[in-house]
Amino acid sequence: MRVGTSLVVGFIGLLGIADGAVITVPSPGINTIQNGIDASSSGDVIRIKAGLYEETVTIGVNQGGITLVGVGKVILDARPSAIASGPGLEVLGSGVTVKNITIRCAVTGLGGDGHGLLVDANAFTGSKIVVQHCEASGIHMLSLDSTLTNCRVEAVGGAGIHAEFASGLVLKSCVVRGAGGVGLELDGAGILVDSCRVRGSRGNGIEVVGSDAIVRKCVVENADDDAIVADGLGALVDSCRLDTIDGVGIDADGADAIVRRCKITATQSFAIGCGGDNTRIEDNVLTRCRAGIVIGGTSQQVLRNRLTDTTLLGIDLDTCSQALVANNVIVRVGGAAISSDKGALETIRDNVVKDAVMLADTPVRAAFEISSVSATVSGNRLIGCGGDGIAITADDCEIVDNALKACMEDGIDVESGDACIIDGNVVLGCTGEGIENNGTNTTITNNVMKKNRIDLANDGTLDDVLGNVFTTGGTNEVPLIDF
Repeated sequence: MRVGTSLVVGFIGLLGIADGAVITVPSPGINTIQNGIDASSSGDVIRIKAGLYEETVTIGVNQGGITLVGVGKVILDARPSAIASGPGLEVLGSGVTVKNITIRCAVTGLGGDGHGLLVDANAFTGSKIVVQHCEASGIHMLSLDSTLTNCRVEAVGGAGIHAEFASGLVLKSCVVRGAGGVGLELDGAGILVDSCRVRGSRGNGIEVVGSDAIVRKCVVENADDDAIVADGLGALVDSCRLDTIDGVGIDADGADAIVRRCKITATQSFAIGCGGDNTRIEDNVLTRCRAGIVIGGTSQQVLRNRLTDTTLLGIDLDTCSQALVANNVIVRVGGAAISSDKGALETIRDNVVKDAVMLADTPVRAAFEISSVSATVSGNRLIGCGGDGIAITADDCEIVDNALKACMEDGIDVESGDACIIDGNVVLGCTGEGIENNGTNTTITNNVMKKNRIDLANDGTLDDVLGNVFTTGGTNEVPLIDF
């Protein structure tokens, strides 16, 4: 007897679960998984031997705290016989643990929606659960403070994993392939999605609604809609990889959102969008996206991102206030590298742009399109542009210490605006004017303009013109100035 007890305790210790009776399925008088559950009480372990079990199973409200564990390959086939239908495994008791079970072929009918696993209880723990070929969601949860680890969902009609009212949910190392809806559809505060992978979902890849969500080290591929949507306050999307996305790469519209260290390739819409205040977009790598980064709100920061081969627009500041865009690298963009639209007090500094405005029919014809009042554009480097280098259409802007080379139109073009300052810039080899002013009360000081078609042209009014250096490239150093 002592030996037997030791073996049972040892087995339970290996499972990492609390002491309790061990019920084996099958065993004398227990022919089905449901028989084993019906014979259990809180703290018991139902040990299921390898095999195919054709049934649907329910863990009732009064059967909380039990553990259901497969030993070997356990398949729960939920295809209905007679009138049986609904979830393959339904959990109604709290504190239940399910491990190492495959659930397949649940069908929607009189018994309910055909979810593979339905959890309507709190503190559920699931690991190594596989769900395949079910009509509704793979795993559907209405559950607080629950955890899914190393679970896999394949070829289901609805969402891969759908969790409602699921605050405190943790998903770790889960995989969803071929979901008929959203890959991971999650609702609740404080949700963590860690190292999960979603491929081929018919909706969004990962969608989290609720504050303080964390999505990190996840992979989303071939989503029919957006890759990651995290719209609650304080969302963090960190170190994710997204590839071949029909919609947006990352959409994080809540305040205080952070998107960092992600690699995003081939989105059909913009790669990253953040519309809330105090958002930070940092150290991301974006390649072959239709558009790069779109932000709105107040006090946003876009720092140290790299964008390559962007079809239309690099970074778009849409009605922003006090935004900082700094130390980004943008290479080969079809339209504007950075566009600032109808905002205020924005700072755009120390960015490097190579080969902007490459599409002839783009509606934006400048590498830096500035239409926000009191913007500061400083320390940027631009080499190669199919249009203007910097175009200004707002009042009180400062364009300082930038270097621009080989623009197909003007280097710096003050199209309109009052009291702008153009100081300390270097403009070389532009097909149009080095600096062209159409604004009012513009200050142009301490700039170097060389080898442009015309170094300086003015059709507006100037407040001051001092300390500038001009050259025609000839020997007599006669400046080409058109007033």
